[in-house]
Amino acid sequence: MQQDQSRQLLAPYLPVWLRERIGTPALQPGLVRSGPATILYADLSGFSRLTADFAAVPDGAERLHEVLNRCYAALVETIDAYEGDVVAIAGDALTAWWPDRLDVDLAQRCATAMLATMRALPVAQTPLGEVRLRLRIGVGGGWYMRC
Repeated sequence: MQQDQSRQLLAPYLPVWLRERIGTPALQPGLVRSGPATILYADLSGFSRLTADFAAVPDGAERLHEVLNRCYAALVETIDAYEGDVVAIAGDALTAWWPDRLDVDLAQRCATAMLATMRALPVAQTPLGEVRLRLRIGVGGGWYMRC
């Protein structure tokens, strides 16, 4: 019971691969796992300007947070639709992967869908004018080791 509550509480903050392994023999200190994987790295362009523009107003941090939440929620939903797992969001960057699956074509299709998602988002309205966030994406595949 306690473990299920902890799992539910942490779920929004942990990648799928980790959530699935909490409390199982698959997650042990010192256990090294390796295999094929596909990775996607996405970087928001326009983030610095957006941050600077919102810094000009008292509620700028909250407004920046709203814009980024809307953007990342849409991108995470798109990645989920392609069965990817978002493992990190840091500032203006996002990393997703497909562990135990080497399929760069799938990641490229996901990237194309993410670009369409970005185009569908509204332009951010800042105190100093409109800012259209853009996305730069790289994908790759290979062998991983995870501890």
